[in-house]
Amino acid sequence: MAANSRFFSHIRIWIIAIPIIMVTVMPLVDLDWIYTVSSTEKESNFQLFGDEQYERIEQDTQSQFVNWWMKSGIYQKTLDEHRTGSDSFTVGRPVNGFVNSYFGNLWKMIYRAQYRLHVAYQWLLGGAIFIAAFMFDGWQQRNIKLKTFGYSHPLKFHVVTHAMFLILGFSVTLCFIPMSVTPMFMLTGTTVIAALGWKMMESFQA
Repeated sequence: MAANSRFFSHIRIWIIAIPIIMVTVMPLVDLDWIYTVSSTEKESNFQLFGDEQYERIEQDTQSQFVNWWMKSGIYQKTLDEHRTGSDSFTVGRPVNGFVNSYFGNLWKMIYRAQYRLHVAYQWLLGGAIFIAAFMFDGWQQRNIKLKTFGYSHPLKFHVVTHAMFLILGFSVTLCFIPMSVTPMFMLTGTTVIAALGWKMMESFQA
């Protein structure tokens, strides 16, 4: 029953459905800037992490991409090299060009998503501690309120929990969104999630 609730349907939409739609539909638009990591994004991450750590992020991204997709043969199978013989057919040329363009854009977008995940990983420990500290403080505020006969409206907990998971779901789409994802996104997102986590724990009903 819980799996069919509106709450879980929101989670499925933001964390599963929207990223799948973005991955399958966006490569149809043949504009290179939509799929590459912008110089603004690279420069902002470089300034934040420094030369050595940023170089490690790029190396790990490339290594993971090669191991997951190229060495497994998946990357090569999506290329059109095995269809070069069809270049003599008039109909085959535009079809092959479209297929090559589509998968070329798809792989660029997947590479960028892995790059952004590696960048986000650098924030994981500090962000988790920050959010946990806020949630712990919210729990303490709840206990104080209970001891002083305060009242927490259950609707607040419901609304805040929905908002928190919507933002978490939106953060997944940031891996694929065609714009520069600078450290300000990470900082803002972590702060908002921490604030929502505080309110969620503070208004929790046993």
